[in-house]
Amino acid sequence: MNPQEKTIGIFAGFPPEHNAHVIEAVMYVRALQEMQFKSIVGLSCSESRGKEESLTANLDTYGAADIIDPLPYPDISILNLHEFCDGYDIQSDAVAEMIESHRIDVCFLTYYPLFGQQFIDLLKKMRKHVILITKIPLVQSGQDSIFAEYHRGYEETIAAVDTILAYQQSDLDLVEQYYPTARGKAFPAHKFVDQQLLSAARNKQDDVLQKYGLDNFFLDAQGVVGLIGRTDPEKNVIPFVQEIWPKIATHSPKAKLLIVGKGTQEQELQSIVENMPNIYFLNQSVPYIDILALLKNIDVLAATSGTDYTPRIPMDALLMGTRVVANDLNFNNLFRKYSSLVPVSGFSEYSPYGYNDNSRTLGDHKNQKSYGVPDSSAFADSVTEALTREIANSIPKGVFKTNEFIGQFLHALKSSS
Repeated sequence: MNPQEKTIGIFAGFPPEHNAHVIEAVMYVRALQEMQFKSIVGLSCSESRGKEESLTANLDTYGAADIIDPLPYPDISILNLHEFCDGYDIQSDAVAEMIESHRIDVCFLTYYPLFGQQFIDLLKKMRKHVILITKIPLVQSGQDSIFAEYHRGYEETIAAVDTILAYQQSDLDLVEQYYPTARGKAFPAHKFVDQQLLSAARNKQDDVLQKYGLDNFFLDAQGVVGLIGRTDPEKNVIPFVQEIWPKIATHSPKAKLLIVGKGTQEQELQSIVENMPNIYFLNQSVPYIDILALLKNIDVLAATSGTDYTPRIPMDALLMGTRVVANDLNFNNLFRKYSSLVPVSGFSEYSPYGYNDNSRTLGDHKNQKSYGVPDSSAFADSVTEALTREIANSIPKGVFKTNEFIGQFLHALKSSS
């Protein structure tokens, strides 16, 4: 397949979905632009967007104006399928008309929507080439799981699509084990960060401390640990503050803890840390480039989340040269030899974020999933050891970069055409 002759539609988390989806969507579009497709069209399913508008429209309204600054948002059209979708069902004729009116040849789904099976069946009837990123290969039909319900028709979908992408080889092994029809059309395509963002973030390393009033906080610290991300139960921020940090502070009394993020527990967390020394809680939305710059400043990232399958923030930290301590639970195999991984000591339940919005409502299905809780002593020991290390492990040049993804994507497209 020659990309220069094809128009590609990318189904992704365009605004106003949450920031991590926006970042990934923009990076994918910029990578597709470098592949020189004839044209790129965005596909979304949002109750807030118009039927068709540019990606750059209403960014202030969506709270997404500065997320990827200083990179410009790609100037592409977004087709909104929300009017024609209802849970698992789509209005096939109307969706087909939108696809054909923009002459889309290839459709790239960066996640699997609730109506995924019907959508992909329609695309195949229209003889379109379908590419699917499979993010949760462990889900199989019949499991008592929110994700099993969310992925209804997934097995038939795997058989129908032309190309399957996964974030690592171990994912592919699982996909092919569970879904034999995936064999021969599944390929790795690693997550990546735009090199321009990384370079810009490195240049902001000093400025970002002044921007958020952190100059003095960092000035006399003997090592800074960072907790960066949503402050929701499954992220284990409160257990870290109450159970793990005191153990670290005993061994490293001049170390400091920087917490960055918003979420359902931010008020509770604020009340807990307000009287704890050497802790700064930046409870606000922070542009992605500033997150990268803050990662460059801290010494150790404590990735306490008990749910993330292919977590972006630890990858960002490694790319910025920061040491990482994380739960050894569903952790991307590519990170393992560059991070300190700690076993979880137990499990709790939570309601997964983002699985009850507009087109993805699951009705009365029990919206629960278990998440791992870190072993407090083991996690504290690993962070303390990481603070004493002078040099962080370096990941190989090119890994998690745009060019690597482009090469993998084009190879998969050529091999499965």
